[in-house]
Amino acid sequence: MTVLIRHEGVACGCDATDVSPGLMSVDAARTAALRLVVPVAAREQVPLAQALGRVLAQPLRSQTPMPPFDASAVDGYAVRLDDLIGPGPWTLAVQDRIAAGDGRSIRLSSGALRIFTGALLPLGADAVLMQEDVVTEAAHLHIRHRPQRGANLRRAGEEMPKGQIVVATGHRLGPREIGSAAANGHATLGVWRRPRIALLTTGDEVAQPGTTLAPGCIWDANTSLLVAAFQAAGADLVAFEHAPDDLAALAVLMARLAKAADMLVTTGGVSVGEEDHCKAAFRAAQGEIVVAGVAMKPGKPVTIGRLNGTVWIGLPGNPLSAYVTWQVLGWPMVKALSGATASPAPTQLVVAGQDLPHKPGRCEYRPATIIGFDDLGRQVIFAAPAVHSGRLSSLVGADGLIVIPAGIEAVQQGDLLDFLPFYTSQMA
Repeated sequence: MTVLIRHEGVACGCDATDVSPGLMSVDAARTAALRLVVPVAAREQVPLAQALGRVLAQPLRSQTPMPPFDASAVDGYAVRLDDLIGPGPWTLAVQDRIAAGDGRSIRLSSGALRIFTGALLPLGADAVLMQEDVVTEAAHLHIRHRPQRGANLRRAGEEMPKGQIVVATGHRLGPREIGSAAANGHATLGVWRRPRIALLTTGDEVAQPGTTLAPGCIWDANTSLLVAAFQAAGADLVAFEHAPDDLAALAVLMARLAKAADMLVTTGGVSVGEEDHCKAAFRAAQGEIVVAGVAMKPGKPVTIGRLNGTVWIGLPGNPLSAYVTWQVLGWPMVKALSGATASPAPTQLVVAGQDLPHKPGRCEYRPATIIGFDDLGRQVIFAAPAVHSGRLSSLVGADGLIVIPAGIEAVQQGDLLDFLPFYTSQMA
């Protein structure tokens, strides 16, 4: 029997009872984080070719009625219904020819006029016959059926009047919105400046890709992973530093980077080990911490705060944990910074394709792949039986994250689960 696990907006299932003492629920952490965010207030004017993914800072309005003039909706013949006297059929002389872009002011006083899609309707015409519905012979048009008044016409302003809002403030611009802007005569758009992010990575053990690994070292995956994620979120990386595992050095770097950005992102150093100094360094730099650990897996150590007006999210150092916490908590913060209209996370219901074990205590976000549909047309997912924070391989080919609520002991095949698709630039 299919069981509804949970599907209530963006809730994770760990908000009713904090079953992991000392940790904040995902929902509470997200709310606390968004309360810290003050949207970027600087505006820019950008050409349409550079507007993809930007957030409108002022409403986009129609500059003329749309369409701006009466036009033909088809290739055919413009006629006056007053010329169709009696029961028919009728024969009319074809007087002229008008194509789209022909700006002549033509009056149709009698007969018919050859016209093409989008062409300016001649004065006096009140219907257009499709070319498939008539017979032409020499310069004459033979009509068997009387058209309705207004047939196959696009009337000026029927789509929208002049001054109507086409796209509202706070909307993230995609190809459709940019096309609408062009159709309404806008060459540039007023948008909010992109959020600026400073990235600070930590760990004495990380080495740059392309270098030879020394004993005990690993290649740095987080930098490339997160820089790409920032770009997808519509943010600009304005500063990058790698810090040693030293409290005093971290405090200095945090204070300096916070001055250069709207958001400071760090990786590593937020757990409880002796070499995890980010929380103490942040406090030493006079930062205020509002989230210090979340009942989620992976990503429990994630920490959020504010330093002199700049929001900070301290992501765990393990790459999978860093990416999951960025998707669940970091991306909504960037969206709020960008001035985009608030909207819930794009969760959807999916069917578990197999049994999945789960240890109660934390809300779990597990990478999953959509593998098909069940007999009811619902998407079926496959997920690994366990999450390993340091393994990025489970993300490759995954479509998003299934959400297993904190109090669930196991997922049975056929259970319904919330599914959070991975954010893309068009979902920000």
